[in-house]
Amino acid sequence: AELTDKACIVHREVPDNGWLISSAFRILGMQAGFAMLESGSVRSINSVNVMMKNLVDLSLGCAAFWSIGWGLAFGRNADEDANIFCGTGSFFLIGLDDPTKWMFQFSFAAAASTILAGAVAERIKFKVYLFFTFIVTGVLYP
Repeated sequence: AELTDKACIVHREVPDNGWLISSAFRILGMQAGFAMLESGSVRSINSVNVMMKNLVDLSLGCAAFWSIGWGLAFGRNADEDANIFCGTGSFFLIGLDDPTKWMFQFSFAAAASTILAGAVAERIKFKVYLFFTFIVTGVLYP
């Protein structure tokens, strides 16, 4: 019975990971919809700016969630007990055991930053927006 239980766990990982990755790509696909919605909501002169901000959401958001976001949300040092407030390890994905979970959580972090970007469209300078995206994706979302 023990061998069968272990086999079920191993075989279950594949569909779970497939579901997480496909869901992550669906959520990341929403970025295009957000970009179109925001472009239609601003003056035509700012459409390129909105598209650039959506690209920055993905690229800078990925760097922020990779460096500190995952560690704050789920990080745990091997020699410490769990912290009830925030994670204390796995910064820069050191010791990450399941990259599919990281990808799934990153897709939500990027979507959260993009949704907030629609609220500040035409109201914020680009350099300030870079800081805003890093903080939202790396600190506030986790």
